[in-house]
Amino acid sequence: MDLRLGEGRRPRARRGSRMPEGTLPRPPWLHAHSGISMFEPSNHPSPKAAAGFTLVEALVAVSIAALAGSVLLLGVTSSLQNTDEALRQTVALGLAQQLLDEVAGAASVEAIDQYDGFHDEPPADRWGVPLGTEDGHGGTRHPNFHAASGLLDSYGRDVRVHPVDPAHLTTPLDTGQTSDYRVVEIRVTYNAPNRPSRELARIQRVVAYVPSY
Repeated sequence: MDLRLGEGRRPRARRGSRMPEGTLPRPPWLHAHSGISMFEPSNHPSPKAAAGFTLVEALVAVSIAALAGSVLLLGVTSSLQNTDEALRQTVALGLAQQLLDEVAGAASVEAIDQYDGFHDEPPADRWGVPLGTEDGHGGTRHPNFHAASGLLDSYGRDVRVHPVDPAHLTTPLDTGQTSDYRVVEIRVTYNAPNRPSRELARIQRVVAYVPSY
């Protein structure tokens, strides 16, 4: 077989080398890139040689994802608990303020003294109607305007009233002594089932009896 290029002339072999009979020299464009030829294998790995995840790597990834999920869940749970506790404290403070206003608004110092040792659970108004259902006049409001059932059932209120020294309003008087000044203290507790009682609010106010002439 006679191979020819161009106009029938055989290309010359390089000086100092002999070409086997019947072969052609390497074309010049194959020498443009050093070390690369049209017959060399591709540098891209075949699909069979592609690396995948091992079982250990997969287990480590799953463990990390589970740990991250548990930490996130713990944070959400803690946030919800803090929100519930803040809500209970707000409700307790409102219950304490409502009772303190009621005691301080009594007609006389003797009427205020009658509140000493008072306790109610669940909280009720002065007519004994449970708070959240009362209308402020001894009756109950329309059912559509009632508080959620059981919302206030775990709250308890205690009242302490004691006379104080007019010169030192923070100093209680000894038993048998009296004055026209009283310290009214309201304490609100939360009594959840199967849990110890917890104090959520404590407020006090000094009231004075001013006789009329």
